[in-house]
Amino acid sequence: MNPATVSDLSLLTKYASGKLPLEDFWDDFETDNGRITSPIDLLNTSFGQAIDELSRPIDAIRHQSKTVTVGTSRKEEVLEGMIFNLLRELNFSAKNLVSYNIVTIKRVQIAISAVRGYTLYDIDNLHAEGDRRTARPSPSGNAAASSWK
Repeated sequence: MNPATVSDLSLLTKYASGKLPLEDFWDDFETDNGRITSPIDLLNTSFGQAIDELSRPIDAIRHQSKTVTVGTSRKEEVLEGMIFNLLRELNFSAKNLVSYNIVTIKRVQIAISAVRGYTLYDIDNLHAEGDRRTARPSPSGNAAASSWK
């Protein structure tokens, strides 16, 4: 954005809110045609000018996005550790987890010496509100340890 527009917005906001005396407004913002305008009217015009300066045609945005994305790929972080290895064995990927849970698992697994068992649950009737859901152990997802040490 043009520095003059930024400066005008800053000053006009102060004049419109009453933080600067209105008498100084007439000295700072002289009009070419001698017409007297209010700080609010000039602020409105300056906002329009700022929007025009910041907006770009959609074709320019499309071209830029194509230029940036061609030939690039995101490297996915390899999640390692006891819990992540077990999740991979159970055919879960990082996409099945919320990012908050990934961070939590990373922090917790350093304190875990072994995973001795797990239980997978089938969840039915899960709604956004969280009511009317049922959970039961999945017949295909139980591996309990035979002995605890």
